[in-house]
Amino acid sequence: MIRNNGDIATVGNGEKTSTIQFHSHAGHIVSCTPGTGNTIEFYSLESPSSARLSLTTDTPSKQHFWSPSGSTLLSYSQSNVLSIYDPRTSPSPQTTIEPHYQTSRPSHATFLSDTTILATGTRSTRTLTLYDLRSPLSPKLTIPFDSSTAPSVALLPLTDTTRNSGYIVQKHSSSIYAFDFNGSNPLPTTLQLASTIVDTAILPPRNVDVMRAEINRLFVLSRRDEIIPVSVRVERKVPSRNPNIRFHT
Repeated sequence: MIRNNGDIATVGNGEKTSTIQFHSHAGHIVSCTPGTGNTIEFYSLESPSSARLSLTTDTPSKQHFWSPSGSTLLSYSQSNVLSIYDPRTSPSPQTTIEPHYQTSRPSHATFLSDTTILATGTRSTRTLTLYDLRSPLSPKLTIPFDSSTAPSVALLPLTDTTRNSGYIVQKHSSSIYAFDFNGSNPLPTTLQLASTIVDTAILPPRNVDVMRAEINRLFVLSRRDEIIPVSVRVERKVPSRNPNIRFHT
């Protein structure tokens, strides 16, 4: 159920809903994966009694995300296949990508931009991988992570599509990695927290304090049941082509 202008709107077919996403720009459009997750249904909150559109997936969808422009949708299946849809033209995927991550290990995928997908998971080691949707047959960039860390630890990607930057949160540890993907060989800036990370969310860019040169703010849920704000700032005197990223907690 979703509260809309004081009213309760029920989406889905009455079964348990596993994921739900709002459209990037059309705030009244919501998508969800009800029941077994073999469909992605689209509802309008203005009249949510029945689905306006339904996409069928070959295997259950683990997650799905809208692109920054809202023109395409990414579905990430439980078999670790990335399917890219344009719901305006066809219920079938336009493109599928197999990152070959182990299905027994945690993996994630999301949009970095309208043409770039960021995926994390474990092959022989854990990796961060970028795919260009204009040539998706092979990754355009692969960055390995510490192979000594237990591969059961998830690498959760959080992206800032307005700046082509992202954060990799190492759940159940104390590490956050900041990446500026505007360069050809991005190297992460690492922050070590004093607490173990359970989950993390990124504040929308429109809500950060730009007058203090703050570009992002993360909220980290720790194992101590604390919510820790982590600010990322760029000093104004540093040229934009080579930003000096600093973390503040």
